[in-house]
Amino acid sequence: MMMRLILLCAMLSVTLADKVGDNLPKIEPLIQFHYIATAAVILFTIVLGLLTTGALLPNRLKRNFVFDLLFHRRILPTSNNKLLRFIGYNQVAEMTVGEIYIVLTYLALCFTWFTYGYLRAERFGKSNPTGRGFAWMALFNISFVVLPATRYSIWFRIFGSSFERAIKYHKMIGAWNLITVLTHGIIFLRGGIIKGTLRFFIIWKTDYNNSISILPGIIAVILFVAGSLVSIEFIRRRFWKFFLVSHIILNTTAIIMVVFHAIWWQVIPFLAITATLYLIDIILRMTIGVVIPTTIVSAQYNEEAQVTKLVVNKLAFSYDPGQYVFLYIAKVGMISAQPFTVAEHQPDSRNSQDNATFYIKNMGGRSWTNHLATLARNIEKGFVQPHEVFVRMEGPYGKVSLPYEEYDTVVLVAGGIGITPIYSLYNSLLLQNRANGEKQKHVHLIWINKDSNIWSLFPNAFKYENVDGHSDSSVHLYITGKEEATPANNATVHHGRPDFNQVLKDVVVDRQMRLNDGTPYISVLSCGPESMLNELEAACWKQSNNLAKFHFHKEIFEL
Repeated sequence: MMMRLILLCAMLSVTLADKVGDNLPKIEPLIQFHYIATAAVILFTIVLGLLTTGALLPNRLKRNFVFDLLFHRRILPTSNNKLLRFIGYNQVAEMTVGEIYIVLTYLALCFTWFTYGYLRAERFGKSNPTGRGFAWMALFNISFVVLPATRYSIWFRIFGSSFERAIKYHKMIGAWNLITVLTHGIIFLRGGIIKGTLRFFIIWKTDYNNSISILPGIIAVILFVAGSLVSIEFIRRRFWKFFLVSHIILNTTAIIMVVFHAIWWQVIPFLAITATLYLIDIILRMTIGVVIPTTIVSAQYNEEAQVTKLVVNKLAFSYDPGQYVFLYIAKVGMISAQPFTVAEHQPDSRNSQDNATFYIKNMGGRSWTNHLATLARNIEKGFVQPHEVFVRMEGPYGKVSLPYEEYDTVVLVAGGIGITPIYSLYNSLLLQNRANGEKQKHVHLIWINKDSNIWSLFPNAFKYENVDGHSDSSVHLYITGKEEATPANNATVHHGRPDFNQVLKDVVVDRQMRLNDGTPYISVLSCGPESMLNELEAACWKQSNNLAKFHFHKEIFEL
């Protein structure tokens, strides 16, 4: 279905491109205006990014109508409708005005490069100027597609984003690039059919300085299509290792074919810059992951909760609440590293290193997490010594998209093992309350589980104190199964699923009873199943009105 949509877009692009190309002004590109436009837009966007992330304006965290509209207000409510989710509705619905600006700016630059390619072809009397315009647009896409997939990109520092949230732009550019190269290929294929020159399509020319070789271009298109097919969500989620290896090999080979297809000196500079940045990213990952050693301190498996508690030790490790790392454990998986949130972090009194604690749900079958559970059992039984296991830990990565420390009301929502980042944020907020004395923020923790087996792993989640006679925290536990359970501490237990619209209304009423200072801005931080996050995000969108503005952040790994 998705490939049909992409092919349809490519066919429509061919039709529209012919009409647009015919209407372009007949001028000569005497200057490299596409470079000038790209540099100007990038420079302006960098300055804008530095302004909004506080590097140039430290007071940007003041919540007001402008920032609410640009960075927090989603354009549409998300949905759990299967068809809408399949066609990518939620990816568009949850975009903010600021993100839409980024996308439209990128598309404007794509059109600039298309225009340059078209005019350049006309100036030198080349055939199919429209197709050549799409060739330059494809080159622009290929030069940028890898950058959002890097983990130490400078762009993340500038825009305050992080790898797990930027990866969606990698997907967007990849899909747009596929449409672009298909359109480019279809235009030249149609021209070859009309002119009767298809026989030249199978020739591999060796003069790469001044001529185009068609066959490598055809191979590149096929490889780009294959690389997109293996990245479909069904394949990516169920066959991660296959996806990871094949996606990299197919697309890297496709880019090499592009070099053989085009005039090499026109494409190599762009690809070399991208390749260099990606290489630097890999070197940083290897340095932090391998050169700085990591060891396992302990591993325990809770059979009832089906959760592995893993404690690792790393020199000079520091992190912010809610951040995650990539873990590679040789005895668990030989290829890929898996992302996990740091739930707890404390210095090791025995040395200068720090311990990081992870709670990892066993997904069963042949999954990475099931192999980890087996390793934990073997460590507990003494069959394997922790120091004998090779571990590589990359990170930490991630950044909460909201300055949650500055809100007077914070709502934390977790589903199942999604408690791990929420638990870290919860403890951080309560510690901040202890340090601030009278200036308290109110924290609402909502945790949804099928049963209560996992509760015992997070005892501190139910321990909160009163400050000056006022509770600074409320904990609500939801049990969706048939189990009857009551925690030992001060949490409230509910049976069934929460009505997030009513929950948010109750939060507003609670805040109005404590504070009354106009329209409040309330932070909502969440992690859990996608369906739960979509429902909560839609509720935040619906309940944002004159009484309250809900700023929403979610943690979800869709790599």
